[in-house]
Formats: sequence, C-alpha cells, structure tokens
Amino acid sequence: MAGYQNREELILEISNRGKLFIEEFNDIDEKDKDKLIDGVDRTPAQMIAYQLGWMNLILNWESQEQLGFVVTTPTQHYKWNNLSGLYESFYKQFEGYTLKELCTMFIKAEQQIIELINNYTDIELFQQG
Repeated sequence: MAGYQNREELILEISNRGKLFIEEFNDIDEKDKDKLIDGVDRTPAQMIAYQLGWMNLILNWESQEQLGFVVTTPTQHYKWNNLSGLYESFYKQFEGYTLKELCTMFIKAEQQIIELINNYTDIELFQQG
C-alpha cells in the first residue's frame, strides 16, 4: 500500500483515482451497462457496484465502530473465504440502477469517504497500531 504523508495527500489520491475510474463509464451506452466484453470479468454496472459495495462496507464499519459495536469483517453474512458471494450481493443490491445513477452514487460515496477521513487526525489515520 502506498504511504501518504498527510490527509490532503490521501484525499487527493482518492479524488484522482475516483475521477479516473468514473470517467471510464462516460462513453458507455446505457444499453451496454450489463454487457461483458472480452478480457473483462465484470460488466460496467458490476464494476461500479463492486466499488460501491466496498465503500459502503467501509462507511458501515466505521459507523458501527464509532457506536461501540464490534465489527465483523467483511460482514456477518460473508466471510473472507466467500468473497464471491459478497460480490454477488453487491451486484444484486445495485442491479436496478442506471449507469448514471450508479456513477452518482459512486461520487456520493467517495465524498462520504473523504468526509470520514476529514474526521480523523493525521496521527489517527497514519499511526500504526
């Protein structure tokens, strides 16, 4: 994992990567959102759903931890040896949305992650242990 000097550097990296990721979907027609192409293991909609699923898990883990709950990762229903089932749950959760809606949800989740990061000090974010 890359090392970051401070929160601004981390946030800039998240923003830049998020922008690059979501721009990949600008030229995809809505009718092709569920289409697999050769050499790619997910459809465009699945790619975004995958990212949304993980971002929502991170936000949920942090929320639950702040409330004093013990967090089970990745979830209570899926263990680390069943990630394919977890991914399928992400795809199912977001299957009824248009590409535009998925992109909007991605941008919103990215902003929530950035807000979360801004709630912590650099020491809390980067100190080991």
